[in-house]
Amino acid sequence: RDTLEVTQKECGQLKTRVTELTNQITEKQSELDDMKVALSKEKREQKRLCSEIEAMKEMNKDIVREREAHTALRESHVHLQKTNQHLEKELGKRKEKESELLTFSEKLSSSNAQLMTEKGVLEGQFSSLEVDMCGLRDELRLAHQRREEQENELSELQQTSHSEISVLMNQLQDRSKAVEQLSISLEEEREQISALKRKHANNIRDM
Repeated sequence: RDTLEVTQKECGQLKTRVTELTNQITEKQSELDDMKVALSKEKREQKRLCSEIEAMKEMNKDIVREREAHTALRESHVHLQKTNQHLEKELGKRKEKESELLTFSEKLSSSNAQLMTEKGVLEGQFSSLEVDMCGLRDELRLAHQRREEQENELSELQQTSHSEISVLMNQLQDRSKAVEQLSISLEEEREQISALKRKHANNIRDM
């Protein structure tokens, strides 16, 4: 009987212990479930944070690319500014060159006009000298004819016409000298005209 009571008592204690353990297990299971829920939330949060970190990394990459693009644009802008300044300088030089060429062209046109005027004057003088030369040649031819006639007459009147022959010979010499002088003048005028033509041709080539 005592043993039964002890056994019953021990069974009661065991039941109590089992009940306590069961309650503890239930509590631990509840805590475990709570921990699983919290862990799941933590995993979801970590996953969200990882996604945000990845997004931030992509944003940082985008920022770096934007900065690089901005730097490239700024360098391109600086290069374009330098190029524009260079082009403006070149344009200024070209305008100065065009102004110089225009001034030179105006001077050359004025010089050509003056040369053409001088050429016209010299050509007129040359024509006049040619006319004079033709006239003098005709006179010379007539003089030769007259001389021949006079020589024939002199041959007949030699004894009585020495003074007349001397006068005629002097006149002939004077006219011959005049013809020679006119020939020299005509040659000088031709040389001047040739020089003006060469000068005119050089001016045209310089343009």
